[in-house]
Amino acid sequence: MKRQKNLEIKAFLDNQIQSKKNLMEEAAIQNKAYIQQVKEKDQRFEQEQKQKLDRKSTRLNSSHTVISYA
Repeated sequence: MKRQKNLEIKAFLDNQIQSKKNLMEEAAIQNKAYIQQVKEKDQRFEQEQKQKLDRKSTRLNSSHTVISYA
């Protein structure tokens, strides 16, 4: 009787441990996906900023008689 109860408790604890492992794995996967999204947004932002700088550097100021590129 006592052995049966111990086996039930062990099975319950094993199940709890496995559930927590699964949750941790899922959280790690979601975290990696989030980090990738942030990196992609940063890359897009940097590209947009570079494009803005490129456009500014080629504008012609009305006081200039010659176009110069930065």
